[in-house]
Amino acid sequence: MNEQAVSSFESILENPLTLKIFIYIKSKDKESVGVREVMRAINMRSSSTVSRHLDRLDEVGLIQKLSSNRYILTDEGSSLKNLKVPVILSANLAKRSFVTIVSYQISFLTVMFLTALIVIWFDKLYGGIIAIVGLGIGLLIGLKHWRSLKKQMSDYYKFWDD
Repeated sequence: MNEQAVSSFESILENPLTLKIFIYIKSKDKESVGVREVMRAINMRSSSTVSRHLDRLDEVGLIQKLSSNRYILTDEGSSLKNLKVPVILSANLAKRSFVTIVSYQISFLTVMFLTALIVIWFDKLYGGIIAIVGLGIGLLIGLKHWRSLKKQMSDYYKFWDD
């Protein structure tokens, strides 16, 4: 598979709905699927929307439309292993720039680490307490971020739970 083909696949799969449809068809391996089956699987109500996304996947060669108006995964679609999955990251607007939770977490942990080093210089007990508290808070922030990403990703990997 050449680089240009991979690039066109990635541009099509940037749409979360198209990606969900592709992942569903990929989970079916070489079994053909119909529009209504895909609609039910991804909880959609519009067959025309699903058809449009299926046609886009057919145009780039990831799936193939059969004469029976069903779709099947192509060899290119089957061999595609690395996918860029779109996720939503929470961000705050600070001085005309978006700052993500991860940026806050890294900043917080850096300040806590430096503070703990300075305090350890004077008193090891208080420095250790500050380090443990900072690490705990950083861990809680990371856990919250991880749970948010896990919830978003569940839409993409639920098809392999069958």
